[in-house]
Amino acid sequence: MYSEGYSNLSQGKYKDAREQFELFISKYPNSSKAPDAQYWIAETYYREGNFEEAILEFQGFIEAYPRDSKVPLAYLKQGLSLINIGRKEEARIFLQTLIDKYPQSEEAKVAQEKLKGLAGKR
Repeated sequence: MYSEGYSNLSQGKYKDAREQFELFISKYPNSSKAPDAQYWIAETYYREGNFEEAILEFQGFIEAYPRDSKVPLAYLKQGLSLINIGRKEEARIFLQTLIDKYPQSEEAKVAQEKLKGLAGKR
């Protein structure tokens, strides 16, 4: 299921990928791959351009797996999603949170650049 979900994700079949990842989580909630499956569900919404749903799913991922290595990326994707739907003030908060919590991460570097870009667009 996980492999099929990832394959669908890679092929741009986001709805199918989401269904496979959700099924995987429901059958194997304690699997070491469950956090990844949860992250990829959020990513499918992001890639579809369904940014509101992506924000919610990334937040669910962060809350469920606060120590996962993909948490900085989830914060970044939330910030980018907010930028995409025109909620720039909220985007600043998410990007700054990322920078504050994970200052050495690659995602924090991207967030810094995005914040600089937002500074000129008030």
